[in-house]
Amino acid sequence: MATRFAQRLMREARGGDAQAQASLGKLYLSGGEGLPASEKAALHWLALAARAGVADADQLIAECIALDRAGSEIHEHKDACRRAAEQGHPAGHCALGDIYASSSEAKADLERAQAAYRAAAQAGHTAAARKLGLLLANGASGDAPHPREEAAHWLQSAAIAGDRSAAQSLGTLLWHNGDRNAVRWLEPDAQAGDPEAMYRLGEILCNQPQAEHARSGAYWLERAARLGHAQALWRFGRMHVRSFSQVPTGLPHSPLQASRLLERAAAAGVSEALWDLARIYEMPRFSRRDIGKARQCLEQAARAGIGEAELELGKRLSRYKNDRNAWIAAGRWLSKASEKGFSEAQNLLERIADRAVEWPHELACRQEEILDSVRDNHPIIAARLELAARFDLSPREMLFLDPLNASHGWGLEIDLSRYFKRMPWRLVLISSPGQRLALTRATDAFLAPESRGTDLSATTTTGRARQLSTICSRLAFEPALFVRAWNMDAFEPTKTRSSSIAYRQVTTVRDDS
Repeated sequence: MATRFAQRLMREARGGDAQAQASLGKLYLSGGEGLPASEKAALHWLALAARAGVADADQLIAECIALDRAGSEIHEHKDACRRAAEQGHPAGHCALGDIYASSSEAKADLERAQAAYRAAAQAGHTAAARKLGLLLANGASGDAPHPREEAAHWLQSAAIAGDRSAAQSLGTLLWHNGDRNAVRWLEPDAQAGDPEAMYRLGEILCNQPQAEHARSGAYWLERAARLGHAQALWRFGRMHVRSFSQVPTGLPHSPLQASRLLERAAAAGVSEALWDLARIYEMPRFSRRDIGKARQCLEQAARAGIGEAELELGKRLSRYKNDRNAWIAAGRWLSKASEKGFSEAQNLLERIADRAVEWPHELACRQEEILDSVRDNHPIIAARLELAARFDLSPREMLFLDPLNASHGWGLEIDLSRYFKRMPWRLVLISSPGQRLALTRATDAFLAPESRGTDLSATTTTGRARQLSTICSRLAFEPALFVRAWNMDAFEPTKTRSSSIAYRQVTTVRDDS
């Protein structure tokens, strides 16, 4: 029950007394005189006092009431924070930064939030320094030339002032940057038993060249590993194999111990541990050597996206001479490894698959003009011609290729054994946006119901070549503009000399262009 003093304040506040409104708002902030603590009630009375001109009411709102606790009085809260900022109160600038940081208008408001936090931080506001540091560390840097450095500066300022959350954030930021100074801010949490801090401290110390630091890092990794930290299990396990990493003095070369730790790490979801296990299980003198298990771990690591495993698996599959299924699988893994920057993977890809030679730019533009006019009435013919140009197909491949069954994502499988018994298969790399676009268009054309019946219908090479030549003649262009080796003489031995001369003239123009 409210005391007489509180009841008198309430009567005066309801009567419009600004000082009573301010006093009642302060009372509601912490509770007392029989009144419960209520930020909503405090905001209501302090906002009334602020509008009546009470000097410190805006500052109290900005300093004591968080934005997310304002409820239905949020507009009064924002107005009070703006007025406090205009009056130069650091708490007002910090609260104004919170308002802008929570806005949905990303870039402009984040820049305003950064400016507001900076004004409060420069005035010594600890929470604002921490919030500015986090904003910069998370990439909302505006036009700052060195956001990470400034983020570390403000987080350190807040941490030195006693903000524990800022110290933890600073340790994380410096650890991500590989900065040796992270040790100072990670040690308190590590010594308090935090496994994540132990792991980060161990990792940063193990990356130092001094032997004593490496030994200390191994100690912290071991402690984190004993607590079941997955990454620590992986890093500490690798330390027991000299060929994997620099082993600190005092740690034995023990593939057996490494395998036990790495198996636990892999079970906890660390995919990199699978790649390490694959190599350990293949070691010649390893007591638990198991080639089958090594292959299983290698495949699991590759499926998890580990680039080294993708490269190794693709390399092994590519060794199977003329094994189509093995090469197709090898291409899939090698293309993934190549995308991750492994140059060896690209070299191996070019050993199992051909790379199409690009046409001169002027001629490629001419091809597009012709294809645009052909697609309306002959979509499948246009698709065949475009595939021939983009993948450097031979005349027979262009006439019979089925694009619906040819693409493997990384390359095109060209196999005409359905039509020709002795026709060899081959693979062609898909290495450009133009090739992918050609495949997409061809797939759409071959699947479209309205395109049925527009493909070449003859069953022989000569018949299909004649059909294509007739369509091209009707549309006033030569197939040789799309197929480098096109020559009707090869299909029709009785063709006249004048036609052969015309073909050579066309190819001459093409080569010159």
